[in-house]
Amino acid sequence: MRACIAGWGSAVPEQRLTNTDLERRVDTTDQWIRERTGIRERRVAAPGETTASLAIEAGAAAIKHAGITPDAIDLLVLATASPEQLIPHTGAFVGDGLGVRCGSFDLNAGCAGFVYELVIGSSMLEAGRLQHVLVIGAETLSRLVDPLDRGTCILFGDAAAAFVLSASPDDGPGILGWELGCDGSGAGLLEVPAGGSRLPTILAQQFERVALGDVGVFECMLAVQFCDRLLGDICDGFTASDGSREVNLNGVNAGNMVQDNANGAAVARRNGCKPIRFRKSFGKGRQTHRSFFDAIG
Repeated sequence: MRACIAGWGSAVPEQRLTNTDLERRVDTTDQWIRERTGIRERRVAAPGETTASLAIEAGAAAIKHAGITPDAIDLLVLATASPEQLIPHTGAFVGDGLGVRCGSFDLNAGCAGFVYELVIGSSMLEAGRLQHVLVIGAETLSRLVDPLDRGTCILFGDAAAAFVLSASPDDGPGILGWELGCDGSGAGLLEVPAGGSRLPTILAQQFERVALGDVGVFECMLAVQFCDRLLGDICDGFTASDGSREVNLNGVNAGNMVQDNANGAAVARRNGCKPIRFRKSFGKGRQTHRSFFDAIG
């Protein structure tokens, strides 16, 4: 059995924060931002919107697109680094809003959260006990970002995206393989120090916001360093008979974070994959929610 993507949906706030807007707020330029991130604008949640409300909208759209009803969902997995609150988990609010009564849990793996929940959801399906798993990635990171910190305010926005994963035959469409990894030595490069057991929020409210470490993410680029190895590991053992394999280069070639676009394409082709750019499928101005799909290629 394989896990295939049977439906998808997204939710994007109306308010836009463009690079031009940021030029008037902090010492930065549109060119500098685009060269390093590829971002032209990000969306910002309205006062009445939250991580859960965006997740509910995206999840409902995915369920509808899959042609099923909420009671058909066997498991809900929500990836977020900006939860509704610490207790209960955000998935509880989302499940209630969607009208599902299955098990649910949150997952926090930062930018890679959607990839992790995709792996978990597909693995649960492949175990043979579930038929439909709803995975949602949702963030309202604008609530955690210092609007005057040019190192972080250019990066983050608010949105949600969702997939319905459904059981598929062994020879049907589905996820062929996956590879996960984490270098914890880079934990201090991008963090929200307060809010956990190490530094409770009540004791250090000034540390509640997202902060960059002394070595910025633009200079370190740990993520792109492992692309070649991970891509080789995941493609190892697959042949052309396994079907067409495509690799999204957005994570590999974000802005000028590697030498050039040909570099990422070479990584893909060296491992027998066809390089594509998924973000071409989306309209202008949807940088934030699009990034969830970029993450899975």
